[in-house]
Amino acid sequence: MIRRIAICLSMTVLTGCFDGSNAPQASAPNPPERPSVAAPPAVVYKSLREAIDGTTHLMTDTVNELSPGAVPLALWSAEHLEWKELQNLPTTKVSLVMKDSDEQRGKGLCTTGSIIEIAAEKAASQKFFHGGLFDNAGNIFRFVAVKSTGQLVASSRATFCGVVIGKQDYSNSMGGAAHAVFLVGMFKLPENGANP
Repeated sequence: MIRRIAICLSMTVLTGCFDGSNAPQASAPNPPERPSVAAPPAVVYKSLREAIDGTTHLMTDTVNELSPGAVPLALWSAEHLEWKELQNLPTTKVSLVMKDSDEQRGKGLCTTGSIIEIAAEKAASQKFFHGGLFDNAGNIFRFVAVKSTGQLVASSRATFCGVVIGKQDYSNSMGGAAHAVFLVGMFKLPENGANP
């Protein structure tokens, strides 16, 4: 089941807010709340590296909510992120993020798997897509996707590349907790500048 989060942003305060809306979920662990992003004043960074350096201090591991660091990075990425720049980041892997996320924030990670769910969100005249993905090893990823998502829907196979924000733990339907790596990035699609 999906519970919706409204992320309330002001110039100096980043706060997560909740409501009680629910929607059915595929046969995967319950995803965390889906963010609806209210935009802060835009900061103009000249490159992805600069955008990461300017937002890393806001990146945190979270439980059942969106990291505040994902919001400004997603807003910048919606207009400026280029596939080539994303591919040039130093990379990491899931096991390293789970071991020590502080050391891995801001690094790049690509994964291929099945989309659990995906839904559009709008903020500051930009469209984002929030969702989840299982890779072939059973790792769970939560993402905010910018740019095009083409014809990708739940159950589609896809490759997603993004910037590691941190870990996101969330309650599942069996009363336990699921553990995911949270990424801001884009899907590997020709319209996003990726080679087929």
